[in-house]
Amino acid sequence: TGCTLTLIAALLGALTAAEMRKTANTNLPGWSDEEATILSCGMYVLGNVFFIIGSVFFFPRILEVGGPVIRISAVWLFVLGSVVFLAGAIVDLLVVLRAAGAEYRSRRRLDEPQAERTERT
Repeated sequence: TGCTLTLIAALLGALTAAEMRKTANTNLPGWSDEEATILSCGMYVLGNVFFIIGSVFFFPRILEVGGPVIRISAVWLFVLGSVVFLAGAIVDLLVVLRAAGAEYRSRRRLDEPQAERTERT
């Protein structure tokens, strides 16, 4: 159930970001935050699908029928799901770092005129 809930949350996040993209500032260099969120949520959806399929492959009856091929596939689906989740988290981290950098630059610009006025007096 955890994978299913995370899958639903990622789908809702992607849909929300797609809706917000309609009014987003498109003059930004590179991807907008909304586009990056859609990408990361898509990665979370894909990672969850890999986890769910891998979980199903670990069911005892499926392991009996499929043998070692299914067992190896299940393990690799879990590994691949983890890598895809990591990639999604890195995209989210880059969005946060870009926003923090923009906030820092904005505050510096606001503080510069005040510093110049202080030096003149």
